[in-house]
Amino acid sequence: MIYRRRYIRRESRTRSRLNGQYRAQVEAWKAGKRCAFPGCACRKVDCHHTRGRAGALLRDQRFWVPLCRRHHNWVAENPARARDIGLLCQAGLWNTPERNDQTRTKGNEHGGNNEHRVG
Repeated sequence: MIYRRRYIRRESRTRSRLNGQYRAQVEAWKAGKRCAFPGCACRKVDCHHTRGRAGALLRDQRFWVPLCRRHHNWVAENPARARDIGLLCQAGLWNTPERNDQTRTKGNEHGGNNEHRVG
């Protein structure tokens, strides 16, 4: 019996469909945007992910910033300075989902208020 070799897809059909939807979402989002880098007004922009691209972060538009290619490369080369002007998340938060750590205080680890209810 002769077996035919089967073509191995680079990505699954589902992943291919999701990637196509993502690309369309980014193109629609970029329409009419200008580079967000201070002092730059370039209209041809990339979608910069300020918090990462893992899992749901890839499609979370809260963490998208329009940057021209020059400044997108600058962010990659100067991460500390990019954090200072708000183009990258805090160190250690890359590819992590957003949490309400900023609202927690000592003795209030669960993010609620400090009132104790009885009964």
